[in-house]
Amino acid sequence: MMYLDALMDEQQVYTDYSQPPSVSELSAPVLERLVDIWKMGGNEQVSYWPEDNDAFVRARWFAEGKGRAYIGYSEAMNAMGEYADDVILRRFSYGPGHDIPLFYTDVVGIRSDISVEKKELAFELANLLVSEEVLTKMSLPGEDGDSPQYLLTSRRSVYDALCGDYPIYGLLKEIVDSPDNHVFRIGAHGREFITEMEAVLGDQIAKAVSS
Repeated sequence: MMYLDALMDEQQVYTDYSQPPSVSELSAPVLERLVDIWKMGGNEQVSYWPEDNDAFVRARWFAEGKGRAYIGYSEAMNAMGEYADDVILRRFSYGPGHDIPLFYTDVVGIRSDISVEKKELAFELANLLVSEEVLTKMSLPGEDGDSPQYLLTSRRSVYDALCGDYPIYGLLKEIVDSPDNHVFRIGAHGREFITEMEAVLGDQIAKAVSS
């Protein structure tokens, strides 16, 4: 998925990848930039995965002063504690041009074949799940002393409600409010593409890094 993101930044055009690109003909400029990022991170660090599966271990390292930059999701700031208030946020482009901003989305859906007697309740539940109240409470710290979730919600009012106590939400609102934003999409063969690409891309990067 990082490769597809970088390919859009290289070509400077958004695509929904209804037909994923060939895994046998990788873009040389995109591969070169991914290799550069790998080298900047260092082979040992980039290839490391903790035994406890802590997905945000690198965010914790960054808050400890290890590294000059962190490329990741906004919710990783939850692991940075108070240090997150000192972090400068910006969108990131994998190419020399401007970023084609992509967002992964969670959506609320209702089955088309839902029974009549459940339909009204299903709509009520869906509206509740995406309501300002629920999204705001979901974003707040779970306990006193904890950090907010820093998730990117779909309602502007949630950022407005949170930015008074947590100014970072004001910065996040500017990022998600851009008219240039797009949803990351991939066609019906997306899972097959990702499985094949993991092996091919990993092998190509390993060869380039060792050369």
